[in-house]
Amino acid sequence: MRNKAYPYNETKHPQSFREIVDEQARLYPERNAFVWTEKGVKQAVSRREFQKDIALAAKWLQENGLEKKHVALAGENSYAWILLFLAGVFLNNTMVPIDPNLPEDEIVSLLKRADVDAFFLDARTRRHLPEIGSHSFQVLDMQKSLQAFLNREPDGAFYESLHPDPNAVCLIYYTSGTTGLPKGVMLSQKNLLEDIAGSVELFAFDSSTVSVLPYHHSFGLSTSVLMAFFRGGEITICPSLRRVQKVVQEAGVQTLILVPVFIETFHKRIWQTAKKQKKDRQLRMAMKLAEALLKIGIDVRRPLMKSVQDVFGGHLEYIISGGAPLDQRYIDDFHAWGIQILQGYGITECSPVVGVNRNRFIKRHSAGMLLPSLEAKVSANGEILLKGPIVFSGYYKDPERTEEAFEEGWFKTGDLGRIDEDRFLFIQGRKKNLIILSSGENVSPEAIEEILQKDEGAEEVLVYGKDGRIAVSFYPAESLRRQDPKTVKKYFEELVQSYNKQQPSYRQIQDVQVRREPFAKNGAMKIKRGAINEQ
Repeated sequence: MRNKAYPYNETKHPQSFREIVDEQARLYPERNAFVWTEKGVKQAVSRREFQKDIALAAKWLQENGLEKKHVALAGENSYAWILLFLAGVFLNNTMVPIDPNLPEDEIVSLLKRADVDAFFLDARTRRHLPEIGSHSFQVLDMQKSLQAFLNREPDGAFYESLHPDPNAVCLIYYTSGTTGLPKGVMLSQKNLLEDIAGSVELFAFDSSTVSVLPYHHSFGLSTSVLMAFFRGGEITICPSLRRVQKVVQEAGVQTLILVPVFIETFHKRIWQTAKKQKKDRQLRMAMKLAEALLKIGIDVRRPLMKSVQDVFGGHLEYIISGGAPLDQRYIDDFHAWGIQILQGYGITECSPVVGVNRNRFIKRHSAGMLLPSLEAKVSANGEILLKGPIVFSGYYKDPERTEEAFEEGWFKTGDLGRIDEDRFLFIQGRKKNLIILSSGENVSPEAIEEILQKDEGAEEVLVYGKDGRIAVSFYPAESLRRQDPKTVKKYFEELVQSYNKQQPSYRQIQDVQVRREPFAKNGAMKIKRGAINEQ
């Protein structure tokens, strides 16, 4: 297989989610749409059944006064969550996904800022939020609501009357960004559908997947639910991050869509298992052999790496990685194991996928090829600017920050980078994260973190500015966490000394901290830079 440019994949550009649901039910009525395990029993819903369930859910919502309203959802990944989301969109509601793990006061604040009329939550979230029912908005239980309408008779005439406006705001995502107060990103069906179609034009996504990423995060809902359904795949719902490895192994899918933290965890477990079994040297030799044979056109990776393949169910070919940068060394190791990681880039304000490496056209260290519908350029100060049908309309009730987000019609991503002649994007740091030193030098913390993160003793790394200098905070790997704190501190001080020897003076680190707890993270599992708590 030659790594070179080739035409975009042909795909439809649907005008509404109802169009997708109806077409899937017509073309593949008995094919599973969603599967999941409930109390140890496997459940499945066909595409025809899914269409019927949406009709029932929409009728029930309308009867309860929830049409053209603001409706929030919070809970673990579930069929009920997906069903209520799409039924709500069919009724021209504005849906507001909420992270169920946020503190209760933060959730209440978001619900009020979003002018929410009704709030659906599952039993686990209800236990986490004992006082949530004392507020002005209506509080409803997802599973009980599901039971209330699924046993009713469908109303065909009512379903046929549903015509959701593709240009209306159907979704408000409150960005759980690494700094600052969350902003309500307003997206329409058109934004989301153009993003799905554009992603498929780049990546041939023709198989089933496991829906692992939380639905309150735009990447999880858009790619592993909406795009996978659009492509006709069977979607296995993983309700909890604790069960990811088991669900992935049992599902045995061809493609996974993940954020880097999952890839790094899988990678670490594979090497830990190899070392425990005293087979790590054997694995490295097999990887070198596999890559050497591949260069002369012989691919023996899958049979040679069967033990690794079995960790993912034995059929995995692709992992789409997004939400944060992924170190190239993980991509290289997985490639030797017969699994191609395709790095992508996205931002909630762009629905969210902006670009992805293609099945047969990949550039190392890139964040992927830009979607065909996007216009892109780099500003004078190196910031990536975007324009196109996937770009959001603004922040909810926040005209000031909406105006700040655009420059003469171009959306300012806040990311620094370059775009090559093939429309591949290379991200070089986050504009707002730049450390401005007392010397006047600008330093990208991500570039330093990428170097330090390669050390096996560092599970998490955060580089930041402190009193005009560069500081770093480490959360140690498990093997180090069991050692004496003074020994651990010395380990990281020596690591930083080694790093400093290779760097110009303005990029050297002057302050080293070690944490006892992991960093707080947002919905994309990125470290929250605005909440550094040195321990």
